Amino acid sequence: MTEPDTTDILCGSQLELMRSLGVDMPTDMGSDEAIIKLEDALGEGKAREQARWFLLSVLRHRDGGHWSEPDQSGLSGSELDELASAFLGSVTNRNSMAAVLKNRSYRYGMLEFAKRSNREQMILSMGSKAYQGALKVLPLSPASHGREAPGESGRESGTEPTIAGRRAQRRRAALLAGSVVEGKPSPSQLSRPGMSVEDYEELEKAILTPVDRYWRRRTTHRTPEDRLSLLLGVIAGVMLFLLVWWLILD
Repeated sequence: MTEPDTTDILCGSQLELMRSLGVDMPTDMGSDEAIIKLEDALGEGKAREQARWFLLSVLRHRDGGHWSEPDQSGLSGSELDELASAFLGSVTNRNSMAAVLKNRSYRYGMLEFAKRSNREQMILSMGSKAYQGALKVLPLSPASHGREAPGESGRESGTEPTIAGRRAQRRRAALLAGSVVEGKPSPSQLSRPGMSVEDYEELEKAILTPVDRYWRRRTTHRTPEDRLSLLLGVIAGVMLFLLVWWLILD
């Protein structure tokens, strides 16, 4: 049985990379052996090279592209290097990419993705942490504006956020601005100079629930007049008690 030619097993990008590095390719070399020789030539740069191709593959899949060459991606070599550095800066991304690319034949070439992986057809899963990590570092291209990125539901891809995401964004913006949070004014608004007692009470009625107002009446005396009335009532009660006590004893 004739062994398959190495050039028939490897993809074009793998072969081109081997030629550029001057890696000798016997025609009877198996694909694993060829990739091992290629990685020996890459040395410490093999993870970066794997990340470059993985990011390009995710970019193409996210944007629904049909290109196959890196120069068709719209990214320059320096931009791709920066993205690869950002991607590899995460231990989670590095570990997940190593697991995803455990099969050496997946390395240094354009990959396909789907919701579920199919190893026989060399299709990888969109649900991997490496794929999601790549989406986070890749720039948003014009083609993907206004539509949902695969597997992301708009959370990290820059497209329309979820309802929960929009609520969280509003809360953060309100906290940073010191303005209304959950429909209630901030303390700075309630204590704003120039607000009369009447304005304050009207505003309080609008924002407090019946239960809040009940407990506010039970526990709070807000104005000096309220506090003076309370004090006079206590004094009058004490004096009445003393008077009754004196009459009883007399």
